Amino acid sequence: MKPGKSLAQFFWRQKKISTSYFLSLIFVFLIPFVILAVSFLVFSESIHQNNQQAVHAKTLDNATSELNDQLDHLLIAAQQIGMDTTISTDDAHIDTAIDLQSALARYQLSSSLIDKLLVFYYRDPAQLYSSDGTYDIDAALYKYGLANTEKMPGKFQTLYTDKPLVLAAKGEGLNGDLNILVPAAGSLGGAPYATIIFHLNGSTIQHMLDQSVGASDQLLVLAHDQQVLVSTDYGRLKLRDLAAGAAPVPLTQLTAAARKNGMQTTTASATGDFFTVTSIASKAHVAAVFGDFVGRYFWILILLGGIGFLCIHILERRQYQLIADIEKKFPAPATASAGLSEQEQLQRTITTYVQAHQTIEQQALQQLPFVREQVFQSLLTGRVGLPADLTTKLQLAQVSLPFRFFTVVLFPAATDETVDHIGQFVIHTNFAYYVTAPIGNNQRAIVLNHGQRANSQALLAEIVTADDWQGIAAFYLGGTVDSIREIHTSFIQAASCLLTTEPTPNQKFYIFRHLPKKAMTPAFLDTADQLKLDTGMLNGNPQMALAAFEDIFAAVRTAFDPDMQFDLGSAMLITHILQADYQIHHRLNEPLLRNLLANESLADRHLILNQAVQDIAEAALSQEKRITANKDANLEQYIVSHAASPDFSLSEVADHFGLSLPHASRWVKDVTGQTFTAYLQQLRFDRIKEALVATDAPIKDIIEQSGYYDLANFTRKFRSVVGLPPGQYRTVMRQKGQDA
Repeated sequence: MKPGKSLAQFFWRQKKISTSYFLSLIFVFLIPFVILAVSFLVFSESIHQNNQQAVHAKTLDNATSELNDQLDHLLIAAQQIGMDTTISTDDAHIDTAIDLQSALARYQLSSSLIDKLLVFYYRDPAQLYSSDGTYDIDAALYKYGLANTEKMPGKFQTLYTDKPLVLAAKGEGLNGDLNILVPAAGSLGGAPYATIIFHLNGSTIQHMLDQSVGASDQLLVLAHDQQVLVSTDYGRLKLRDLAAGAAPVPLTQLTAAARKNGMQTTTASATGDFFTVTSIASKAHVAAVFGDFVGRYFWILILLGGIGFLCIHILERRQYQLIADIEKKFPAPATASAGLSEQEQLQRTITTYVQAHQTIEQQALQQLPFVREQVFQSLLTGRVGLPADLTTKLQLAQVSLPFRFFTVVLFPAATDETVDHIGQFVIHTNFAYYVTAPIGNNQRAIVLNHGQRANSQALLAEIVTADDWQGIAAFYLGGTVDSIREIHTSFIQAASCLLTTEPTPNQKFYIFRHLPKKAMTPAFLDTADQLKLDTGMLNGNPQMALAAFEDIFAAVRTAFDPDMQFDLGSAMLITHILQADYQIHHRLNEPLLRNLLANESLADRHLILNQAVQDIAEAALSQEKRITANKDANLEQYIVSHAASPDFSLSEVADHFGLSLPHASRWVKDVTGQTFTAYLQQLRFDRIKEALVATDAPIKDIIEQSGYYDLANFTRKFRSVVGLPPGQYRTVMRQKGQDA
């Protein structure tokens, strides 16, 4: 492919530029807008549908509740009528008849549903009694629709009932005759002596249903035995199979027509299953929701389109200007280009530039091994810098270290240069490693990156076997660390293992962390001297550090046995000094390490380490002086360096920096995030916990060298903060270390 040709042809065709911008506008703005709009419409339609269904359900519930209240009232009224002595009397006196008519008139007025209240006495089956007199039974049955029923055939059998009964005039249509028959007894549980007939007012029921329906998309139907008795105007729903104003149809036919038209039907039963109230409602229309959306948000689409077209116009002009500027910045071809068109000239310029860039990339690839070596050298010596700088270095070196744990392995360089693995970078599924030369031409180091803490020796054995390293006599492994920024710690431990181990023919791997426990704190060494050595070096006290060093080295010299495989005392001492030097200088002391490798006798080692201790302490002292010169940046370091003093207090900080106590207190809180007392206690407790686990020093000595002098008071405070007394904390943490 010729990149120059395709690029030039694209940029120099105005139509293609405009098309690309239009497509970008569609894909970046318009299509997402349409997707969002469709999602909004679906969501809005669902919300609208749910709201509409809730309104319809509430309307049905209200109508059913109101009807139930009216029916309950009728049943209670029937019970009261039956027990009314004026109505239940057998006296046929004229005054009694007048009282009966008055009582019935009173009960008839108790409900707007009652159009006519009639009483059928079983003792007098030839007539019906009402508030306005008596009726001949034959005429009354047909007048009030009591004979036109199939429930109980026979002329009078309809009126004899032992339970409430609904009678509707068949074929009369909406607002026709509708009666509720209730047996009347003189007492609760007594035998009925008459039937109370409530002839209902269809217009009132119609009005009640109309009042309940508040929307034009819902129809309420009152039915009995699938016969429609009363309903609102179902012509409003425009059912295709039922014309508005048509004759009433059975409820099943009405609901079937509603479902066929995509409507929802819901039925609720009234008290005693006298009636059913059915709701027929149309569903929400997407068109209505869409119209609402367009009315609200169409301006956004117009705005986006206008902005998009304006951007296209501006970007087109800028694009053409950019092409001209790019062409000016490209180096001109070495050969003449007379006779070439403007497009061909641009194509030739870009091609030349791409070829030059490819040459630069090839040169960078040739320099990659050198860059990678420098990156790993900085990791081993602890010169990692800020996290962002470290990430940049790894990217430049094209190095990926994806696993959590790191182990450094030292081994002597092979005499045969053809099998030297230096610069080798290998990545496997569960580990990766790189081989470098950290301390001269005689030693090599493997930086092993792996996923499990406990398998470094097994992985190394796999590497040695698979990659044909059988000619190497011994490998010295440092401890495993879980951060790339701590690789130097593993390197120090591997170097200490190398300096203090005498290899044997039968053993190939020597692991720092697998040395016997005494290798960390040999019994012949005074732990108090170890604490003094660390304190003197890190706190800038050369006299204390050198005195402690001489005492420790004297013990090391006394316990030294040329025939022993591990020089435990020297291993501890070298590790302490190298780590202290790193804490002061923030990089590994490579000259010191080379001197130790070149001088193996105890006398030479004493001179080298003595000078190193003095240099470290003096460097720490110099740092302390620089810290005091920059108070704001070094307050925290000042507190750390004086935390071991039992008399160290906030007033000393205030005096040192020339501040008042309130000012010093606020400053400490701003820098450390804690009060002075809390921060000082945290520093002391951290040192004490570390000494409890790493040394066998008596607890009393440890706390005294960390700023406390009352053992009982300290023990109570330690228990309240940590949860365990010091002795139990030491036991538990060491047991966890062994388990790990």
